[in-house]
Amino acid sequence: MRCVRAVRALRAREGSGLRAIVLYADVDRDAPFVRHADGAVRLPAPAGEVRAYLDHDQVIAALRRAGADAVWPGWGFVAEDPVFADRVAAEGMRFLGPSGDAMRALGDKIAAKQLAERAGVPVTPWSGGVVDDETAALPFAERLGYPLVVKAAAGGGGRGIRVVENAAALPAAFRSAATEARAAFGDGRLFLERNVSGARHIEVQIAADVYGHVLALGARDCSVQRRHQKLIEEAPPQGLDPALLARLAAAAVRLGREVGYVGLGTVEFLVAGTDAHFLEMNPRLQVEHGITEAITGLDLVQLQIRISRGENLADLEVCERGVAIEARVCAEDPDAAFVPAPGRIARFDPALGPGIRVDTGIAAGSVVPAAFDSLVAKVIATGATREEARSRLVYALRDLDLVIEGGASNTGFLIDVLGSAEFRRGGIDTGWVDRHGRDATAEADHPNASDALVGAAILAYQRRRRDARLNFFADTTNVSPASVGQEVDLSFGGVGYRLQVFALGSWRYRVCLDGRAVTVTLREGDRHLARLEFADRTRRVVYDATEVGLRLELDGHPYRFGWETTGHVRAATPAMVIGVQVAPGERVTAGQVLGFLEAMKVEIAFSAPIAGVVTEIRATKGQLVAAGDVLVVIEPETKARQAHG
Repeated sequence: MRCVRAVRALRAREGSGLRAIVLYADVDRDAPFVRHADGAVRLPAPAGEVRAYLDHDQVIAALRRAGADAVWPGWGFVAEDPVFADRVAAEGMRFLGPSGDAMRALGDKIAAKQLAERAGVPVTPWSGGVVDDETAALPFAERLGYPLVVKAAAGGGGRGIRVVENAAALPAAFRSAATEARAAFGDGRLFLERNVSGARHIEVQIAADVYGHVLALGARDCSVQRRHQKLIEEAPPQGLDPALLARLAAAAVRLGREVGYVGLGTVEFLVAGTDAHFLEMNPRLQVEHGITEAITGLDLVQLQIRISRGENLADLEVCERGVAIEARVCAEDPDAAFVPAPGRIARFDPALGPGIRVDTGIAAGSVVPAAFDSLVAKVIATGATREEARSRLVYALRDLDLVIEGGASNTGFLIDVLGSAEFRRGGIDTGWVDRHGRDATAEADHPNASDALVGAAILAYQRRRRDARLNFFADTTNVSPASVGQEVDLSFGGVGYRLQVFALGSWRYRVCLDGRAVTVTLREGDRHLARLEFADRTRRVVYDATEVGLRLELDGHPYRFGWETTGHVRAATPAMVIGVQVAPGERVTAGQVLGFLEAMKVEIAFSAPIAGVVTEIRATKGQLVAAGDVLVVIEPETKARQAHG
């Protein structure tokens, strides 16, 4: 996300007469934003570490070296840090955001709720303040009722939030949320609030000047989320009563005036039917600000600069036109519970066209490090109607041509969501993706699975031949396909497949499964690209092989194949081991949680793929592991019974 943020700032300087100097850590020394800036200052820190961007002393020293007059912090790292804002002001520089005092009042969700209550803005029933521990949480939970939400007082991005269905689940959820909040924000304080089921997440963008003028710049619908992290946003919200939207805008303005806010900010609400409840206020520019820009014609980063220069907003005209939809393309694997999946950007060639905007800070050769947020790009489509914007966004995502070597992206999942009947109808609530998972997009899911399986088998065959230096060429003119061929084992969708692959020469193969055979030509193009030619159709293939398996995209739809089903539990992504909960000799069941990793500020459980007995533990607490590293070895249940029975 830090690269996307930096490139956004560079674009805003155009026509402003400003010179933009970027600060960068070693991990970003080759990033596009460093090359495209007017100047760059290095932050000394070990390569790959996020701490360089969080070290106030280093950042302030770098700003001095750059001779900075103003500081734009974007929407992450120190953007919501009141101490940093105070230090910038003390250096005589302008902080292009709200004051430290405003951040303290609004950046803390507990203080913001109390402020909203004073301003007459309706809030969800809640604990009224911080809850010290899981024991203290129980009486509050009984009063609020289940389901409820355990939520971090600091930060954002959906971290430190857990939905709790009953009293038995509360202690573990409380501890997990506190651990994640401390890791992400350095602040483990939590509070409780009632879970509003079936609600939509609606937010109002506000802008406020030093003269006391607070303006609402329109609303956005950010309800398509998973684990409280936004996936798709649109503006304006569809299907909501204009009177309700007017009420939300008025409430957002009242809150801005109550705190004496100056700058840009976002006031967020949960809307269920005609009821609306204040959720929180983000005292910064949001990731999804681009869709507000698209329908208002305003450049919000330039507006931040204008406000800092003392411009009066009294005469600013806000006029909304058309519809805009944004999809967040992230380095994560939807087929593995959305675990972070960083890696090297092997291919990235976004397709631009009418009504398409791509905000990104990456290029081919860039690396998405495990230490940072998983956002790779924001793809925004606009149109005169919602359907026009939706269709343009689908085509733009299909033509994105993104390959994360050793990782994965959620592009295919985004395409499926946009194509689902529920999204087309509009009005999706915040729990839709988490309730249904892949089932939410069933009508668009795996439309060409058999073709993908054939392509995966050939690629697996080629990989095995290269790795083992095999020189296998079968002449099938005189030999039955059922008796000769190299067997390839793949797992897909929880099912194991055994296929036979015959190389016929000149890129032609015969693939047999369950007595059926298909002859196909697979022509490899540039690295990670191929064309799969059947007798009556041709498929475009984008693929990436890892130690764990093969990620394959066929005509824009993603498929994930494992090389085989084994008792080796592997890390799905580069991460740090938080802990292992089993010991050698212990019997486990399929799906049982064995331990936890932490990657990109997210806590990730790893589970047993099969039932059996743990024979080996290869992971220890605090260990850094790469994607594909074996964490735990399990002997299958049948073998274990023979050995120990």
